[in-house]
Amino acid sequence: MTDATIKNVVREVLKEVIAENALDHGSLNLPLGSRARGGSIDSQIDKYKADEAAAKKQKAKDDAAATKTAKTEAREYERYISIMVDKVAAKQGANFNKREATATLDSMMKWQPEKFVMLMKKFKSENGL
Repeated sequence: MTDATIKNVVREVLKEVIAENALDHGSLNLPLGSRARGGSIDSQIDKYKADEAAAKKQKAKDDAAATKTAKTEAREYERYISIMVDKVAAKQGANFNKREATATLDSMMKWQPEKFVMLMKKFKSENGL
């Protein structure tokens, strides 16, 4: 294709796009409720809000299911908390607070189960458990 034919094709496509998206000034002079684009603006807003609420509700439901699954998986690694704390305490020495470390891992298991599972998988693989 030559440059001239490419330019002509681009011009034709642009004309079609402009024609499809052009504003109809006749319909712009009508009240919003009378336009053929879906009726009342209030009903369009209400429909949009209902769709957004439904999507938000579905996302919350999906997130809850994912968290529940992650918590179930995290409970499988709960028995490794004491082993991990003991190994880290042996490396750190007297400055290591076992109770605080256990509480932190327990809190992570409950509130951040995905991170807890990743941590425990890494710990388990590094220590051959």
